[in-house]
Amino acid sequence: MKTYLAALLMISGVAGLSSAAVAQTVLQACGPDIQRYCPNAGPGHLKQCMKKHMKELSPTCIGTLVKKKQGMAQ
Repeated sequence: MKTYLAALLMISGVAGLSSAAVAQTVLQACGPDIQRYCPNAGPGHLKQCMKKHMKELSPTCIGTLVKKKQGMAQ
């Protein structure tokens, strides 16, 4: 799970002290999707794998990713 956490930091484009908290939130929302669609993807390939399966990701995962991305832009 630590590997996924690091990869989610990269996916969400988050930097700074709150990175771990944001990644944990994304992991909770997207963890089942990662395990289902990208179980063997390493940190360098997780973002690519999730993009490949974007249409199959759960609404919870997509909503969380969008919300976190929008929060970064503000």
